Amino acid sequence: IQHGITTGLAGPLVKARDHYTTLLSGLWKISLLTIVGFFFTLILFFSNVRIPFICFSTLMSVFLWTLGIYSLCAKDITVTSIPGLIFVFILGIGNCILFMSEFLGKQSQGFNTDIAIKETLQRFGSGVILGGGVIGLSFVVVIFSEIKVFQDLGVLVGIGIIANIMA
Repeated sequence: IQHGITTGLAGPLVKARDHYTTLLSGLWKISLLTIVGFFFTLILFFSNVRIPFICFSTLMSVFLWTLGIYSLCAKDITVTSIPGLIFVFILGIGNCILFMSEFLGKQSQGFNTDIAIKETLQRFGSGVILGGGVIGLSFVVVIFSEIKVFQDLGVLVGIGIIANIMA
């Protein structure tokens, strides 16, 4: 053994670095494939190319708001915060699908755009706002946890869901 280094001492550290490197390199691929998959699913579901662009532009503004507000509260985004961003994305896609399907249904019934928007918001607006607010505040409560990872996750997801509702 050269220089007195054994694999027992360096092994776990090297393995942890390899897993971290693999996670970061695979994360971009997984994220891109997920976004493309959602995009094509929305195109197939709505039979319209404009709807996915509307949903994704809303979600991108939510991400920018979330990361901007989060940067005021925390120093950096950790790897453990990424599942929180995924949760915000999934909740936002669900809200977009719900609103857009109801809106298009109202338009197909013959309502003009203004009335279709009002009818959609009257039917689903309060439920989405109340449900999202409760979920967002429940994640904000996690801030009081003693575990730093949960505190960061609570701040990020709480801000993200509340920004999602405002969008």
